Amino acid sequence: MIAIIIIGIVIYLLLLLEWIYRSGFIHAEYSRKIAHVLACCIAAAASQILSRDVFIYINILFVVIFLYIRWKKILVSIEGVDRFRYGSVCLPLGFIVIGIFLYSRVYEMLIGLAIVGIADTCAGFVRYRFKLPKSSWIAFVIVWVCSFATSRFIFGNIQSLLIASLVSMAEVLSGYGTDNLTIPLVYALLVYFFK
Repeated sequence: MIAIIIIGIVIYLLLLLEWIYRSGFIHAEYSRKIAHVLACCIAAAASQILSRDVFIYINILFVVIFLYIRWKKILVSIEGVDRFRYGSVCLPLGFIVIGIFLYSRVYEMLIGLAIVGIADTCAGFVRYRFKLPKSSWIAFVIVWVCSFATSRFIFGNIQSLLIASLVSMAEVLSGYGTDNLTIPLVYALLVYFFK
């Protein structure tokens, strides 16, 4: 029952963002960033109340939903940017990766979701706002600072430096929205092998 409520909330928020976008209140790039942060927040909350399997199944469902949305071009608020991207499909895949490796390690999982939600969004916002290329050093620095600051909540300096450096490289080197998968993958593998 809780899983159905969570799915309903996500769909409601996606439709609300679509309505806000089509009403002319925000640009598609901003609606994508809002959806990105909301998805990470909902995933963090869901990870605390759902079983690991249900969490993963819900994200598999959203991978299928977003593939269908891309194919039919339904949600222009998310898919209506002026470049081809896989970010909406890769984000639930990233949640699946974090769930597979870190679901039983609550704080590590929440930090991973926070890094995906905060660092990636901040870098994307600055790149869009100032028309910077994906591989700019500014994006690297933004992701590095956000990742380091976020990971310091539970990790030591050396671990946080390693997380921030490798996550930042994943952000800069991943194209077409695949950073929504590569950042969680790099983070989850690092943290999984820390202990």
